[in-house]
Formats: sequence, structure tokens, C-alpha cells
Amino acid sequence: MNYRIRYRKRFTPITLLFVAFILSAVVFLSGCKSRSGSEGKGNSTVATTAENSANASGNESAIGTMEAIKGQKKYVTVGPEDAMKLIEENKGKSDFVILDVRTPSEYSEGHIANSMLLNFYEPDFQDKLNQLDKNKRYLIYCRSGSRSGRTLKLMEKLKFREVYNLSGGIINWKSKKLPLEKK
Repeated sequence: MNYRIRYRKRFTPITLLFVAFILSAVVFLSGCKSRSGSEGKGNSTVATTAENSANASGNESAIGTMEAIKGQKKYVTVGPEDAMKLIEENKGKSDFVILDVRTPSEYSEGHIANSMLLNFYEPDFQDKLNQLDKNKRYLIYCRSGSRSGRTLKLMEKLKFREVYNLSGGIINWKSKKLPLEKK
């Protein structure tokens, strides 16, 4: 018996078309999922819902939208301008914390005024984060938004009440010429 002939008969053009169709469907569906999801920016379902509501109402500020659903846990990624508004609105309030999750050397190069340093790369980072008051409001940032995005997800898991993540990190903040402090 010739095995080559038998092997070739298994992969008819219809079979190949079926396999191509299935692969195309998988690629398409995975692409749809990432567009409707958080796209790796650290946004949670709550944040995505709030942003959709903001966009539908013509209000681009996620902060204003989040205020409308007060009392719920909030995990939102905001741009530098909205972060600055949030800082100004909460100036002097003891229940508002600006949390910098960069390294000490990055922090010393320039940081947002009144921010608290909590090094993301420390082995006990999660323990230190868990010791923070979960009922306060937090604005978190890092260099580019990656570490703070992961911190946002972690803070959600740890059940913090309200956390805002600076999109694009300190790099985006600097690009908008917003103020920094150096120590």
C-alpha cells in the first residue's frame, strides 16, 4: 500500500479551506477582543464602561464620568490633563495620594509634587502596597505607564476603592509641559 497517496487524500482543497476559515475566525475574534478590552493599558471593565459613557455623552473626561458613579470601586486610566485636574481638585486633602512606582533614581530625576515613592521592583512591593489605606483615592504613575498599569490591576485585586492611572506615565506628563519637582 502506498502511504503517500493515502496521506495526500486526507488534505483535500475543501479541508484546507476549512482550516483556513477556522484560523481566520480565530484571528478575527482575538482582534475584536483586544479592541473592546483594555489593550494592555491596565484599564478594568469599570474604566472601560466609564470611558464609553463619557464618550457617548460627549464628555471626554473620565474623571467627571467616574464621579457620576460614586460609591463604586473605580479603576481608571487618565491622560495628563485629567490627572492634573484631579491633583488640583484634591490639593490638601488627606484622602488623596499620588503614588510614584518608579525606582528611586528615576524619582530623583523628577516627580510630580507631593508624590510618594513605592518602588515597583522591590521584592516586597505587593506587601507594601497592601499596607496602604484602601479607602483613599490614588493617582499612580511610572515612567511610561507599564508598571503603573500593572499596579492598577494589582490595586483592583487588592480591593482599593479608587485608583487613577496616568496614561503614558511621566513621559506623557513631561510632553504636556506639566510641572515636576526634583529632589
